[in-house]
Amino acid sequence: MKKLMLIVALAATVTSAYAQKSEEAIKKAVANAQAACENPKKADKPATWLTLAKANMDAYTTAQGQGWLGGNKQEIAMVTGVKPIETVTETLGDIEYTVDVYANAKYYYAPNGSLQMIDITKPIVENALSGALDAFRKAAELDVKNAKIKEITEGIEKIASDYQTEAMNAYYKGDYKSASVCFASAAAAVAGKPLEKIDSASIYNSGQTAYFAGDLETAKACMKRCININYLAGGDVYAKLAECYKAQKDTVSTKSTLEEAFAKFPENQGILIGLINLYLDTKDDPEKLFALLEKAKVNEPTNASLYYVEGNIRKQLGQIEKAVEAYDQCAIVNPKYEFGFIGKGLLYWEEAVKIQGKAENEFNDKEYEKLVQQFETACLNAADPFTKAFEMTQDAQIKLSLADYLKNIYFRFRDKGPDYENAYNKFNEYSKSAAE
Repeated sequence: MKKLMLIVALAATVTSAYAQKSEEAIKKAVANAQAACENPKKADKPATWLTLAKANMDAYTTAQGQGWLGGNKQEIAMVTGVKPIETVTETLGDIEYTVDVYANAKYYYAPNGSLQMIDITKPIVENALSGALDAFRKAAELDVKNAKIKEITEGIEKIASDYQTEAMNAYYKGDYKSASVCFASAAAAVAGKPLEKIDSASIYNSGQTAYFAGDLETAKACMKRCININYLAGGDVYAKLAECYKAQKDTVSTKSTLEEAFAKFPENQGILIGLINLYLDTKDDPEKLFALLEKAKVNEPTNASLYYVEGNIRKQLGQIEKAVEAYDQCAIVNPKYEFGFIGKGLLYWEEAVKIQGKAENEFNDKEYEKLVQQFETACLNAADPFTKAFEMTQDAQIKLSLADYLKNIYFRFRDKGPDYENAYNKFNEYSKSAAE
């Protein structure tokens, strides 16, 4: 499951058991309240619209049942006295939930036993939340003396909270499009009168889930709105906006966004790495890359991958000695980081391949012998870091690839001494056994 960088905190709502109305009674109450709102003699009274709002909220909460988020299965069963129709298991993301199925909803219990999600599967009234929100807003419009303002604002805030809960439900189920819509609805609920609040976290989360859903235009709009209201999340908003531009292959906007972000948040690693990768892709001034890398190293002195990236850049630029120094630094920063050894080994291996190509086209015997010696030296230079990486890595595929490199290297030297022969046999056997 894709991870939200910012997730709204949803407090566990403890609800006491209560006698719920029947579905027929609730539907009748909504219909009667709607009829009253359409009656010219009653439609100009705030109380008329508040009745409609409450009827819709009753429909929504009754469909949820009497459970509460954070409660455990035994507590909820004891308090509500309601037995599920059936209990099944469902896997969402990489988490297996125990699910109690009721007439109108499903209760998802996390592995720790707590109720994490209530999913309404059969609404009593369609679009109850939006219906309640519209009614509360109409009541606020008519309540010129603010006599009902507390009741109205509390009702709208409850609706916004419910939309956030619905958004998280959709997120857990991997329905990122619906999650984005619900987060946006939560933000919109409090943005209008009478609250006129800015829910920056919901706006950001709406953008992030839109990005997960592949809706890049909505994601961009949300991130731009966050920037306009100065909700920057330490620079992460810029980084996400840049990702949207990059996904749309808009290199100019990606670069300008990241460079603006770096000026404001030079310590944000997402921005730094984004810029580094962009400069690599566009082959921009390499000195900018090294300056960014130095900044990143100061911020994360134990991040060996930064030295690995530097080694790759310097190798591409033909700065072989400096590339080797950068790869060697990886092990100093993090002795368990195998990719520095892999990078160094590949550098020498690629050098050996180039020399071999030259040797194949060299007809002067003396020059050919020099190239052969250089080829063998490069091969042995590659063998040492490859061997270290082979011993370190826990990745089976990487281990097999390294064994293949080493088998090919030592095959050439297997007749030059027992150490070489033993090394060839070791890696040759490993390759055979891994392939079986």
